Parts: sequence; structure tokens; C-alpha cells
Amino acid sequence: MGSDFAGFKQCGKSSGSPLAAKIGQLGYWSVVAVIFARAAWLRFRLPLDPIVVPNYLLPALKKLVGAEFGQIHLGRIIIYPGFVYLLVRVFGDFRAITITQNLLGLLAGGVFLLTWRRIRDFIPSAHLPYPIYRCLGLLAVAIYMFSREPLYFERDIRPEGICGFLISINLYFVIQFTACCFLEGRRTATVAYGSRSCSARFCWPQ
Repeated sequence: MGSDFAGFKQCGKSSGSPLAAKIGQLGYWSVVAVIFARAAWLRFRLPLDPIVVPNYLLPALKKLVGAEFGQIHLGRIIIYPGFVYLLVRVFGDFRAITITQNLLGLLAGGVFLLTWRRIRDFIPSAHLPYPIYRCLGLLAVAIYMFSREPLYFERDIRPEGICGFLISINLYFVIQFTACCFLEGRRTATVAYGSRSCSARFCWPQ
């Protein structure tokens, strides 16, 4: 994880003076704050009552009343119904599902930014200036987090509500695995990120 923020060092080297570097960092993190604040507002201004998809809610309700999960729609694995069951069991409110999925959607944007910064390590001699590269990452994150489809999916009781987070975390693990294995030669980190990537793929809510 120590290399996750390698971009900070690169930014310092790419600036002409410490003052310019500080101004650049301040501007970057200000834009990050604005993007995430806007994304949070877009999510939490909507009604928190989730849109029910019976195929994924009924197994959790059966478990809540003491029965087994029962038949899962189209033979899909139990991960997402179990996710719904745990949230309703702990909080006793279906709105907790929407809130959790919204928070995971915001977290997916943060993980994407980490992944974007890490990808830069694979092209150390790139001609594109690092500040411009960072701005492109912010643009990509903003496009995802302001899109309508993720917002609507996060309001549904269906696996698509957490797919954005799972995709981002799995991609991050894959990039970290590749960097640790081929760029840095860190065996322990390679095994750790490789196993995490496999675990994240196993938990995919099919």
C-alpha cells in the first residue's frame, strides 16, 4: 500500500517550485472535494426508500422470519441476498440498503482515483505532463459519479447497486498485483493483492 500514493512524489518533481506544487495540490484536492460533494448531493437528494426487486428481497425476508434463504433467482449466488439480509437485520430499515449502496458508489470513485494514479507508474517516461494526467483522472471520475445509471442502480435492491464498487476494487487489486509483480518485485505484496483480487471476483454478485 506504500506505493498507492506515488503520484504525490511525481507531482512534486513535475512542478517548477514548491509554491507551484502547493498551489497545484490545493487546486487538485479542492476539485476532488467539489466532485465528491456534488456526487453525494446527487445521491442523497433522492428518496432513500429503495426500489424493490422481489427476486433479491424475498430470500432475505425469508431468512429474517427464520426460514432458509430459499430459491435464489436464476441460480445466482447468495452474496447479494446475504448483503441485503445483514443490512436489514442490523439496521431494521430498508433505507439502510440505499444509503450503503450510495456510500459504496462514492467509495468506488475514490478507489478509481487511486487506480488512476497507480497506472501512471507503468508509463514513467510518458510525454503527457502529470498535472494534465491527474486532471484527466478527475474528469473520468466525475463522468462516472455524475452519471444517471449508477444513481438509479444504487436505489434498487439488485446486485447492480454494488457492482460499481466491486469493479473498482477488483481493478485496483489487479493493477496493484501487476505493479508489485512486474515493476517492483515485491513477492509478499504480489501474493496479497493476487489473493484479494481472486476473493473479490469470487464475491461477484452474479
